[in-house]
Amino acid sequence: MARRRGAWCIIACILLAPFMACTASGVYQSYEERLISLDPGTEVDLLDVAWKPDGSYALIGGGNGTLLKYEGQTITDLSLMTQTQYEIQIIRWKPDGSYALLAGGTEIMNNILLKFDGSQMIDLTSDLNLSSYDSISDIEWKPDGSYALLTIDSLIMWGDLFKYDGLSFTEIPTPNSSGFNGIGWKPGTNDAYIAGDDGILSIYNGIELSHIQTHSYLSLRDIFWHPTGSYAILTAYQNLSGRMFKYSSGNFNIISNSPNNYTNQMKWKPGGDYALAGCDFSAILTYDGTEFTKYFPVAYLGYYGGVSWHPDGENALIVGTKGVLLVYDPNPEA
Repeated sequence: MARRRGAWCIIACILLAPFMACTASGVYQSYEERLISLDPGTEVDLLDVAWKPDGSYALIGGGNGTLLKYEGQTITDLSLMTQTQYEIQIIRWKPDGSYALLAGGTEIMNNILLKFDGSQMIDLTSDLNLSSYDSISDIEWKPDGSYALLTIDSLIMWGDLFKYDGLSFTEIPTPNSSGFNGIGWKPGTNDAYIAGDDGILSIYNGIELSHIQTHSYLSLRDIFWHPTGSYAILTAYQNLSGRMFKYSSGNFNIISNSPNNYTNQMKWKPGGDYALAGCDFSAILTYDGTEFTKYFPVAYLGYYGGVSWHPDGENALIVGTKGVLLVYDPNPEA
């Protein structure tokens, strides 16, 4: 989902970074073992990354309308095509790879929507017709590609939910709803689970919306389903730290050994062996369903936003503030 940022984030990183190695939970690995740093040719904040479903290239979005194409060992700047100075915060490919939806805006409001097919950029902002108080929180395609769901946050009202079928937008009725955040489609079903404010988890089955009240009243920020659909990880935000819950068969349990870093994005490795997450406070996590491993790349104060696995699982790309672009190698000894 899109991450709203502010000065407090940088201040927190500066204040807490000297203590993180001794206070954060988890197992620590060195930067050199699995992470390779690349030069993207820019120092703007990089906010999201997404491999095209066929693995031919990845798109990287960032500040000042930055859009980069990572193909092989080549990085091509496509920023002129966005025709905006706003941030590109969300990149979501349609499952067949025919085009990607890109959402952007400012650090406060995220209400620009673009459609990119690899050669042409189409502005969908006026079609969606959001107010200046609305912000796109997340976009996720139904696995069969029939439509995408968009969650909308608002500064003055409850959140909204839209469906996009490639031609038009349809607003979905959302009675008795709180604010909407991240979306996760449960594998093998037609159900989209939506993390929400006040500890509410909503479920959209393609026809109607239902709600589950968790035992937590924290703001649920996102949900990440294991590829088998056996359980999901829910991330929540509390003050300057994050919390994680495991959801399975209607039960919510706090993951007691989860680090307190706020998780911006988590993606499961193809096959589901473990998940890789980009976090605040200069941390990268892996989670195998039981244990967390934490990586602190050296000489970096900031946060990691987007994470995207290559479709064959050979590596993952991770992006972060200050133009950071990393390749995560799951088998460094190979």
